[in-house]
Amino acid sequence: MFSETSPEISEKELKEEKVKQAFEDLEVEFSWDKNPKILERLAETNEHFADAVAIAKIIEQSWEESEGGLNKKEMLLCGLLHDIGKSGPNQADEETRTVIQKLFIHKNSETSPTLPIAEFLQKENFTDQKYLLQILKEKLNIKPETESMITFWRRHVDWTWDILKNNSTQEITEEVATVAASHHILDQKNPANLDIDNIPESAQFLEITDKYILLTLADKYQAFIERNKKSHNEAIRAIQKMIEQSNLSEKIQKKYFTILKKIHKQNIDI
Repeated sequence: MFSETSPEISEKELKEEKVKQAFEDLEVEFSWDKNPKILERLAETNEHFADAVAIAKIIEQSWEESEGGLNKKEMLLCGLLHDIGKSGPNQADEETRTVIQKLFIHKNSETSPTLPIAEFLQKENFTDQKYLLQILKEKLNIKPETESMITFWRRHVDWTWDILKNNSTQEITEEVATVAASHHILDQKNPANLDIDNIPESAQFLEITDKYILLTLADKYQAFIERNKKSHNEAIRAIQKMIEQSNLSEKIQKKYFTILKKIHKQNIDI
């Protein structure tokens, strides 16, 4: 491991080493040499990867092994990879990715995320608004005058699916990609097109329901704690309200509440 004070290492290399170290700390093995893009993209997400590590730790404390499907290490991998889409789409060039990452840095802003992107940037006093809007239009075919900031931020789920589906490894299986990209079901984002009310219990995605639900809840919990500064109990109550107000079936809501109780009992320390 390089020292942060080492003059030989670049900022990019330092970030990549931190990603590798996080995987090592959680004892999650990954073939970096076979797919360097995954390392590059995780390193680019920077602070969001730190969030992913915190979520992986929630999973580590809450996950219970079951027969078939993903094991605990695979679930930790899902947690570590789930926000890789915040680096941009799979084919995005470096310039586009830099713009996307700049916009995600402001996700903790107090400005309303329901505003159109263009208005949001204006209120946030971005000095390079014209350039940013141009890249969104020309490179991503986004209409910043009408698309809301929150809609833009939620695109990362589709981009996570895009990256993982196009960069599969022996570790990134179809099931890992599906679970990792399905953590915003409560926000109506379902890039893998899961039929969440009719998942076959003995097929390829055995017990996948519990897996994407755990990742969804871990992501929401961490967001409420870190970004909204809520207490453990406040975060649990906020998530409970989201589930109650969702359009999920009663059967799936019950699964959410069952797993939420596990997280509540853990009183997670992140």
